[in-house]
Amino acid sequence: MSRILRATALGGMLLVVACGGKGQTVRPEPDRDEDYELEVSNENFYPVTIYAYRDGYRRRIGDVDANDTKTFLFNWSGTSLRFQIRFLAVGCIFSDRLPVTRGDDLQLIVEASDHNRASRTLCG
Repeated sequence: MSRILRATALGGMLLVVACGGKGQTVRPEPDRDEDYELEVSNENFYPVTIYAYRDGYRRRIGDVDANDTKTFLFNWSGTSLRFQIRFLAVGCIFSDRLPVTRGDDLQLIVEASDHNRASRTLCG
């Protein structure tokens, strides 16, 4: 059984909550070659591009239209990551650092007001 890790924006900052039993061994599904599955729910009126980010390195995950949900499969070599969320023509925000284990299912919720905190300087 996979853990579900959820990053959402509450109270003006992205919070990360890990759900799942302690001591569980997380194993990827046998027919899945990618390390992680990420569901992105974009509740915002701007389309977003999602990147996995660590120490200045970023890897494009994919695009999600306004008020849409998409699921992505991707590989990641680290044991932690952050998501960079780039709003079309507005700027970027980051999630908190998230500890991850191969096989985790991740959920990222982009809330309707998150674009208000976006900055072009964070898009690097």
